[in-house]
Amino acid sequence: MKASFPIFLLYFIDNFSLALVIPVLSSVIFGSQSHLITSSLFWKNISLATLGTVFPLALLFGAPLIGTLSDAIGRKKSFYITITGMVLGNLLVAFAFYISHFILLVLGRLISGFFSGNTGLCLTVISDLNPDQTKRSKYFGYLTGIGGFGWLCAMFAGGVLANRKFDPHFSPSLPFIIAALMGIMNLIALIYLFKETHPKKKKIKWEFTKGPRKLIKVFRVSKLRFLLFIQSLFLLSWMMIFQSFSSYSLLEFNSPPTWIALCFLGLSWILGSSLINRFLIKWFSLMNIPCYGLLALSLLLCIASFAHKFVSLSVFDCAAAFIASFTAANIFNLISFSASSRIQGEIMGLSQAVIAMVQILAPIAIGLFFLHYTLIYLTASAIALGAFLLLLFHKPSLQSKIDEIQAEKNLNEQA
Repeated sequence: MKASFPIFLLYFIDNFSLALVIPVLSSVIFGSQSHLITSSLFWKNISLATLGTVFPLALLFGAPLIGTLSDAIGRKKSFYITITGMVLGNLLVAFAFYISHFILLVLGRLISGFFSGNTGLCLTVISDLNPDQTKRSKYFGYLTGIGGFGWLCAMFAGGVLANRKFDPHFSPSLPFIIAALMGIMNLIALIYLFKETHPKKKKIKWEFTKGPRKLIKVFRVSKLRFLLFIQSLFLLSWMMIFQSFSSYSLLEFNSPPTWIALCFLGLSWILGSSLINRFLIKWFSLMNIPCYGLLALSLLLCIASFAHKFVSLSVFDCAAAFIASFTAANIFNLISFSASSRIQGEIMGLSQAVIAMVQILAPIAIGLFFLHYTLIYLTASAIALGAFLLLLFHKPSLQSKIDEIQAEKNLNEQA
């Protein structure tokens, strides 16, 4: 557990930095006192979309490169590089807000996003430290819960610490300065508490476009393509719901989501991934938890599409967060156990690239392709159902692959 502490802290900071964009940027760009963007409403919308996209776009390129780097030079040295990059990126964002400079803000988010590819590295280290299926699933659940807690804290930090109405010393720069300081603390904890989990070295070739090209290649020919495709469907389904919750509440019910609703949404995610998941992995097989979690999520979102009150919508969304959290943790576990230990860094990096790809696609799907928010819930339900059917159909072959790799690992350990 001592060795896992800096990994948990880093995963928290990554998700905290990613989520800060949601509460901070909207108020800064559309605020009456904003000096960041003074153009028309059209250009303000374009600016907000740009700043929301550059982070996951940079993550799409950075995650596979960082994963491959960690397989070559080890996890600890890779963490030194990525944490330093994150600190510099957050400091640049803070400075850009301070001087109201849009280009610097975009550059800061690009740097932060690229080096946030270490979220896949966190998953890789958990795989290194926990060769057993049950323990790995439990720790993936912890990570998923910590990620949800990072989002929850970002909602508070962005909504309160960035708002001068609460205190004249507060500003949009403050949450990003805090994120940078946490990164420095994380670097110190990593130096003293973390021991290398993958000392093997191999030669690497630096190819900036390796992430997108490798992702396309995996989807086409790799035995992992089914799991990565299932992960992308699941994430698209859930992110469409999560990212549309605020606007749906406002447009359909004329009720902006309260802090209580957002807190319960985050707490449901944390409870499902870190606590309930521990019991599920004792009762059900590795394959069945995400499989039937997807089915339950699909049914719940279908029912939620008929919600006529804000309270009932909030309850359904909290239940969806509860199910999605342990489903996400065990999809990570399936992907991890379907790859050999030699390429864990690369595969978990590609898994993070899938997340980045969906983070780009989800708001586009919400904004461009739907005229009524009820359709978002029905479409998300259909996507989750498709992921369930795909996983159900391929269960035998995937289980055979996992058993084969597990047998190889056992032979290596005995040798």
